[in-house]
Amino acid sequence: MVRDVKLSDLEKLRDAIAVNYAKSAVHRAVTQSKAMLSWAWKFNATASGLEDVQYEWWTRWSFEYQTNERTRTPSVEEIARTLVIAEKFTHLAEGEHETYPGTLGALWGVCLTAQRSGAFLLLRPDRLFDAAKVERKLRGWKIANWTAQEMKGGKDGGRPHSLPIPPEALKILLKFYSRSGGRSKWMFTGRDPAKHITQAALNLLMYRLQGRVYDHTVKQKSDRKGKPGPRPKPKKERPDLFALYGIERWTPHDCRRTITTLLDDKRLGGAATAILGHKTSTGKTKEREKLAPVTEQHYNQSQKIGLKAEGMALWVKTLLSAYTKELRKFRDLRPDRRAAA
Repeated sequence: MVRDVKLSDLEKLRDAIAVNYAKSAVHRAVTQSKAMLSWAWKFNATASGLEDVQYEWWTRWSFEYQTNERTRTPSVEEIARTLVIAEKFTHLAEGEHETYPGTLGALWGVCLTAQRSGAFLLLRPDRLFDAAKVERKLRGWKIANWTAQEMKGGKDGGRPHSLPIPPEALKILLKFYSRSGGRSKWMFTGRDPAKHITQAALNLLMYRLQGRVYDHTVKQKSDRKGKPGPRPKPKKERPDLFALYGIERWTPHDCRRTITTLLDDKRLGGAATAILGHKTSTGKTKEREKLAPVTEQHYNQSQKIGLKAEGMALWVKTLLSAYTKELRKFRDLRPDRRAAA
């Protein structure tokens, strides 16, 4: 019974988990269990048998654990080079379909806009509006729009978000939309034009480029310290193209740090904040230089189209310039191709 549990019981449980599982699993078990006990003590003391407990003694139950830093800020050149190899190597293993045009378009789109992929993949052609109606100087631009429900929620809930997209970026997105059939209500589709691709599909593309797709039905002896069970074997034989082309591993979400770094260096931190949809802090800093604190993840209700356009123009120009350079110097570096040459 919960009322009979002692600290010694919890410590034995913690130590038993540590024998068979990784440190992260032990940390998760301890943290979640403490939260459950605190919830029972505060809100269901009688039902849980904890009505006579005077304080939350289980908070003494601890496990020393420190998470590893996983954030990455890929260079503009690395992002551009990734786009090149994603286009050049659409067929990565025998017996697998080629990368869908919609998936490539989505990768391009996330890189060009630095939006969170969850909301960005909900983009629809009928939600691209003429930007010149808002800002005359934005002739040829479109404004992509997402509702509050489509945007990431949180303590304050989702906020509507609009993003001006330059003609050069639009041309690329519409090219892949056309290759996908050009009839779907979604901008980025896979095999089924009635459905948009998912975040999982976009992540899977990145994994495939890194040779990291595994088949969990095929096992081999595990050599992972602290990890139970056998290690899965690679699903197909494929090269690690990131390693081959000198690209450190990164995720689509990491583009957000890259654009922030670039625009902040150009005194356009405020534009980065607006593009990413971060809530700005108050102060006397000039609007175009104002950068939202990292901890603030809420969306700004003021759309600031002109400010966003200034940042987007610079970012898209920089990325496409890097892409052109990477495309020009591209060579097939796969071992079998180099041997044949």
